[in-house]
Amino acid sequence: MRLDEKILQRLKGKRIGYSVGERKKRKLNFDLLTDLCKSHGFEFLEIDLNMSLEQQGPFDIIVHKWSDLLTASSDLSNLIYQLQVYFNNHPETMILDPIVGVCTLIDRSRTYAAVSECGKELNSCIHIPNFVTIPENTDKLEVLTLLKNAKIRFPIVCKPIVAHGSSLSHTMCIIFNEAGLKDLNSPCVAQQFINHNAELFKIFVIGNEHHCVRRPSIKNFKASDRDTITFNSHEVSKARSSSFLNECDEKMPVAVIPDDIIISNIARKLRTSLGLKLFGIDIIIDNITGLHYIIDINFFPGYDGFPNFFASLLRLFYQVIEGKRGERLEEIKGNHQNGVAINGINHNEVASQSSR
Repeated sequence: MRLDEKILQRLKGKRIGYSVGERKKRKLNFDLLTDLCKSHGFEFLEIDLNMSLEQQGPFDIIVHKWSDLLTASSDLSNLIYQLQVYFNNHPETMILDPIVGVCTLIDRSRTYAAVSECGKELNSCIHIPNFVTIPENTDKLEVLTLLKNAKIRFPIVCKPIVAHGSSLSHTMCIIFNEAGLKDLNSPCVAQQFINHNAELFKIFVIGNEHHCVRRPSIKNFKASDRDTITFNSHEVSKARSSSFLNECDEKMPVAVIPDDIIISNIARKLRTSLGLKLFGIDIIIDNITGLHYIIDINFFPGYDGFPNFFASLLRLFYQVIEGKRGERLEEIKGNHQNGVAINGINHNEVASQSSR
C-alpha cells in the first residue's frame, strides 16, 4: 500500500482516537492501522468508554461507530451525555461523524425524509421509492389509507424504523396483498417495492472519495396472492449470498448498469446534505425506467471491497485537519479585520487565559 508522504508529514504528532465494536475493529484491521500510524509518527489509538475522554485526550480527531450506543437502553444516556459534554468543551476535536447526523441515519423515517427533501431540487439525481411511516397499532383500513395517500402499490417492503442496534433492525418483509397486512409489525416504514433484477449497488463513501460494489439483492416480484416473505437484509445482500430471493425467475434478465456520473452526484449530494463523511448508500436501479433509487443509508459501513481503505481513511484525516486549519485561519483573518487580533494573536483571548 502506497501512502502519500505529504499526508503522512501533516499527520505527524497528531492523536486520532477511535471507538468501534470489537467485530468492526477486527474486520477493518485497526490493529494494523495503529501500527502503521505509529511507524509514521502519529497515533491511532482505541478509546476506552469506561474511562473519561478527558483522561485519554487530547484528540485531534475521534472516529466512532456509536450508532448502537445511541439506540441502546436509557442506562447509556449518561454516557452519551458525557461524550457530548466533551465535544462541547473541546471544539478543537473533530468528530467523524457528528452525533446529530448519525441520529438521522438511525431513524429510517428521518433518513428517507432527508433523502426525499434532496430529491425536490430541479433536475435532481436523488430518487427514493415512495414510502410512509406506519404508526404503532394502526389498523388495516388506516394502513390502506396511508399507502394510498403515499401512492404506494403492492408489493411493499416493510422495514423497522430503527436502522441500527440489533439484528431486528434488518428484519424486513415483502407484503404482496391486502391480506398480508396482518403480518405488518408496526411501527415501521412501508416502501414501494421496485423491480431491480436482483442487483444492489453499495456506494461506500469516505470523505470526498467513494467506491461502488455490486451485490446480490431481491428478485423481481409483482402483486399476487402469495404469502408474505420475511428476510434479513444483511443476509440477502452479502457478497456470496445464495438465498432463493436472489434467484431471478426470468431466464436472462437484462443487466442493470449504474451510471458513474449519477453515482458520483448522489454521493456528493448526500455527503453535503447529511453532513457525514463515513457512510454507505444502498442503490437499486429500476429495471424499466433505469432510475437509480436510494433504499437505505448506513453509517460507517463495513467497506467490503473498498480498495486501499487505509490510504483513503488517512486522506480523510488529512482533509479534516486541513479543513479545521482553514477554518482557524479564516477566524483569525476575520478577527483581525474587526480589530480584535494583532499579528494573528487574539489579545482578548490571551488576557482571558492569563487571568485564570
